[in-house]
Amino acid sequence: MVFSGYKPSSIKENEHILFVVFYFLLQMIPHIMAEISTHKWYKRMRSADRTSTRKAELRPRKLFDFITPFSLVFAVLAFIIWMVYYLYNKGFSAAWDWQSYVTVFGMAGINFILIALGHRYLRGSKLDPYQSRDDHYKFTGITLRIFVFSSILMSLQLIMFDTINQNGWDMFEPAAMSLYFQLVVFFGIGELLRSFKIENIDFSVYKNDAGANPL
Repeated sequence: MVFSGYKPSSIKENEHILFVVFYFLLQMIPHIMAEISTHKWYKRMRSADRTSTRKAELRPRKLFDFITPFSLVFAVLAFIIWMVYYLYNKGFSAAWDWQSYVTVFGMAGINFILIALGHRYLRGSKLDPYQSRDDHYKFTGITLRIFVFSSILMSLQLIMFDTINQNGWDMFEPAAMSLYFQLVVFFGIGELLRSFKIENIDFSVYKNDAGANPL
């Protein structure tokens, strides 16, 4: 961008913000490939698991065993505040255009997907059939916290961009988008790396079944 004469002061109507988005997606390619590979590996593990005995806990897993009520309430309030702020700036009595429908229902849809995925991790079976109980609980808690953080960050990001657009601060949009992506990584991948360390994983569960269920 430097060699092409890119100047932050010349940004108008988001025309350069796609550079930031593209660069972030480029950085995320290795992580996406690792996630796809991991998903395939878990699928092979479940297919190879021929154990006829299944174990289950008598105590059901509850949402607030993994996340705090405050974080959940904060996520809901952040969404409501964004919705009110967005409609206020647009005008409560103004007719909706296609962009308004896409923004509101898109945001609601993404949150619904996060809720559905959270329910899947909370109530569904383990992705890794051999994973120990403690590791499964820890991984479930990390995943649910990431989902809550994601919802909060999306709401705050939209509030920030609505403020930028309302005040004509277009030149700051690429920097704001870059900051948002850094927070996504910090509270997403960073949360996983900080909380789920490889030296604390129980690998004995894989050794016990390695001969019976080779992959």
